[in-house]
Formats: sequence, structure tokens, C-alpha cells
Amino acid sequence: VCQQSTELLRECEMNIFLKFTMPFVILSIEALSIIIVSAFVDKSNRVGFVHKRMLAIFTDLKEEEHERQVRLHKELIHNIFPPSVARDLIESQKEEALSLRQLVSSGSSNTLPFLGQTVARMHYGITILFTDIVGFTAMSQACAPIEVMSLLHSLFVAMDALVDEDAQLWKVETIGDAFMVAGGLNLNADVDCTSSSCEMVTLRQIDYSRSQHDSMCSRSEHDSMCGLTKSKVAVHRVKAPDIETAASATVLFGCKALAAASKFVMPNGVRCQIRVGVHTGDVCSGVVGSRMPRYCLFGDTVNTASRMESSGVPGRMQISEATFKLVAGNYQWERRTVEVKGKGRMASYLYAGQVNE
Repeated sequence: VCQQSTELLRECEMNIFLKFTMPFVILSIEALSIIIVSAFVDKSNRVGFVHKRMLAIFTDLKEEEHERQVRLHKELIHNIFPPSVARDLIESQKEEALSLRQLVSSGSSNTLPFLGQTVARMHYGITILFTDIVGFTAMSQACAPIEVMSLLHSLFVAMDALVDEDAQLWKVETIGDAFMVAGGLNLNADVDCTSSSCEMVTLRQIDYSRSQHDSMCSRSEHDSMCGLTKSKVAVHRVKAPDIETAASATVLFGCKALAAASKFVMPNGVRCQIRVGVHTGDVCSGVVGSRMPRYCLFGDTVNTASRMESSGVPGRMQISEATFKLVAGNYQWERRTVEVKGKGRMASYLYAGQVNE
């Protein structure tokens, strides 16, 4: 039939082309479409994988940086505070952070509850030492502040190294040119207020804002009428270490500090000399303040040690009767009597060298 005319032949050829060729064309187009779509999907997956990988890397870096900051924060706390106090502060910060997250998640507008309790530590038979630079005020007036600071930094770094030589010693603080050291604090002792070593002590505190207005208040009146309030604070009795060993370590530090200071020359050209005062007794320790908190020692023992230093002799170490009884056999001493502010005349002893010297 297709050969009857040219037109029929062309129609037959077209029908044959459409019947057998078009399916291949359609399949080719579909295959090409699948390939193109697969390429776009693969590219999208690759981009998504890269984004996820980059996000994971950034998250890891952020976590590492956070861990580094936490580690540095802990190291700083341990450098500033004694071990047991540092552990308490770190645990307290963890509790505060947890309570803050719970407060935020609950949507409550209440303030944070008081976390933990103020724990003071009573230490018995602690030896306190003070040093002071002779002629510091005159030198400060004659020299530039940067020179004064440079001298104090160099001298205190040398003394810090001496403190690190004995685990029984702890550098309490520096105030101006004064350097304070304590021996025998037993700083690794943890506070456990569930044990018998912890007791609640009642404190009498004055409400100054009220007592100032109550001009008619007298001691015979009731506490509440005189602006007095009572509160309880936990006091931990720290187990006393070897008192004699701690006192000897503190006195030995004083001897080394005298020698170390004599190697320095002050900015005004005068050879550096220090006075050293030592006393042994009971103290209470704790962290004071919320802004730049400080680990401090309190008690008459601290005052007496400071008086031993201020009434001492330049380039010499002066100790009290209480300390002398603990270290008398280890060193040579010169007995003297000094007038101590607020205490009257007291017996004291000046260091005169080692026994075998």
C-alpha cells in the first residue's frame, strides 16, 4: 500500500519513525532528566554534608574553647584561694549555674535561692608572719611609681618562691609593702558539716541603719530594740597539724626572706632591708566580699604578729613568747621587752642565728 504513491510512502515512513524512534527519544530525554536531577541532588547533598561538617567543626572548637576557659578559670581560683576553699567556690558556681538554668527554663520571676552556707574555718596553733620594707615610705616619695612597683614585684616573686618550698606555708596576702604568710593552716582539709567537726555558732550583728536612729538604746534593753540581730554561721574546726613543725617552717621562711631581701637594692640606691614579725595562736579563716573576694585570716593572732613586725628591728626577725616556746631549741635568740600598741609591754625574741652557728 505504501508504494502506491509517493505521499503514502512518506506517511508510512513517518509512521514507522514515530512508532520505533520516538520511544527511544523519550527514554533518552527521561534518562537525561534523571541524570540532571541526580547531579543537582548529589550537589545539594554534598553542600549539606559540608555545612554539617563545618558546623560540627565549629561546635568542637567552641567546646574546646569553653573547656579551656573553664580550665583557666579553675587554675586561677586555685592560684588565688587555698585548695579546700577553691573546691568549695567551684562547686558553688556549678550549683548557681544549674539553678539559673532551671530558673530560666521554668520562666519564674523569683530571685535565686541562697545556695549553700557561709563556712568559716577555725585554725588552732597557727603561726603568722609579717614582713615590711624599712624606709619604704621615703623611697616611694623619692622614686617613680613604676620603679616602686618593679621592686615590689621582684621582691614578692622571690618570697613566693620561698613559700612554695614548704607545703605547710600559705601566702595570705600583700598589702602595700607588707607580705603576710601563715604556717599550719592545713589547707587540704575539706569542710564536711555533717561531721562533728562542724558546729553552728550564733553571731550578734548590728543593724546600723536602725541603731543610729535609736539614740535612747542602751545595753540593758532587748537586742531587737537596739538594732541587734542574731544569725547562725557554720564554723568548721580544722584539725590542727604539727604546731611545732609549722612554726619552725614559718621561722625558717623568715630567715630566708631576710637573706633574699638583702640582695635587692631599692630605686633610691639604698640596700633593701625588711623587718619580720612572728606570732602563734588561733585564727579564723574565710572568704570575704562578693566583688574581688579575698581569703583572709582574722583574730588577735594576726594583730599581734603585725605588732611584732612593726616594733621590730630593721634587718631582724622578732617573734613572740608563744612562738619562742615552739622553736626555742632550733635557733639562737636575744630576749627583749617591747611596748606593743593595745597590749602594753610584751616579751619578745630577736633571731640571732642557727644553734650550730
